[in-house]
Amino acid sequence: MPNKLKITPHEPGQPLVGAEESFEDAKLLLRLLDEKRERIRKAKQKLREMGMTVLDEEYQIPFDYLARNLNEGDLVEVKQEPAIKGGIVSKQIHKILTDLTGETRFDIALHLATKELLRLKLQEVEREIKAFEERYCINFDDFKRAWDEGKIADKNLYEVEKDYWDWEALVTNREHLEEMLGFLT
Repeated sequence: MPNKLKITPHEPGQPLVGAEESFEDAKLLLRLLDEKRERIRKAKQKLREMGMTVLDEEYQIPFDYLARNLNEGDLVEVKQEPAIKGGIVSKQIHKILTDLTGETRFDIALHLATKELLRLKLQEVEREIKAFEERYCINFDDFKRAWDEGKIADKNLYEVEKDYWDWEALVTNREHLEEMLGFLT
């Protein structure tokens, strides 16, 4: 039995050649699609029985592979685009996020929790930057300029050099966190 749809060109007004075979091919494709949908349904049910939540019914993950190869306790890596298109998350994580945010929709709860985590990380970074500014009585841009001009005393001491690199990393991290937070607003 062929597994590809045959396309036979014909002239208008002429009888179709291969129409019966094409009809059989279409029936085969529909049957294969129905079988795949059933394997996916069973795989999703198995995941639910294992305490997992299937987020998006249309997510294109090989559930038929999972159904054959997934055992309780297995870890599954779900690669997806940055915006949530679907995937699998444990019921515990789902519950924690919805309890923390008060949102019943998982996508909104995750968005809110991520935004709050970014704010907290940003506050932490700001506190560490402020500690450096108080220690050296200068902001990082001015410190870097003085560093480059050789105006920092003992700049070759391990502690001072380490402070420079740590401070620079914090400033870079702050910019990155602010950029990520900007994506969520």
